[in-house]
Amino acid sequence: MPDANTARDGFVPRSPWWTIPVVVAVAAVLVVAAWFSPAWFNPHLDQYSSGGAQTIPGTAFVLTETAITTRTPVTIAGVTGIPGAEPVLSWVTHTTGQTNAAQAAWDGVAALSCSADGRICGASAATASPVDPAALQDDLQAKGWSVPSNALPQQARSGDQLWVVWQISACPADDSAGAPQPLSAIQVGVRFRTLFGFTVTQYGTMIVSPFTSGTGWLQDMGVCPV
Repeated sequence: MPDANTARDGFVPRSPWWTIPVVVAVAAVLVVAAWFSPAWFNPHLDQYSSGGAQTIPGTAFVLTETAITTRTPVTIAGVTGIPGAEPVLSWVTHTTGQTNAAQAAWDGVAALSCSADGRICGASAATASPVDPAALQDDLQAKGWSVPSNALPQQARSGDQLWVVWQISACPADDSAGAPQPLSAIQVGVRFRTLFGFTVTQYGTMIVSPFTSGTGWLQDMGVCPV
């Protein structure tokens, strides 16, 4: 009489030998596809094409502004610090009106006095002297710009502007000075929030840093600590 277990085995469908390798291959393809899908696991910005840096003479603060370039909308969660500079305020403007208001507020706080040809600028009697990020934020709001309403994290699309205020603690030597870490090698990291709630960081030249144009102009403005 045949064993009962043996008899039942005859009715159990068996998967072909190639099933497991196929499942593994399909899973690998899905993981790779998800990783390279910006909207899922790997949001990122393209290299910036326009931007600039400004400062308030005699203070430790530098404002950088970058036109965002990205293939898909991304949620920018923050910006990493770099040697000699720490981001203390950051926001995104989505419209021309917001951008103009942010720039006008900064111009009002910086209140530069420039020569007739515009080549030489410095502090004026109206230039603010914020001693910390909170005081600077209050000064910007007094000039008509509310940083908290557009502070990071913010969703951003191509054409939006990313603004970062950096507090300078040291000015690295320019590349020509033979610095251990040349300015050209300093990369800013941008943190993104994915659709699944975790954060990824991209390093590179996606946004302007306070040292992108060197440190000579910062020294002339009295930003670099002595």
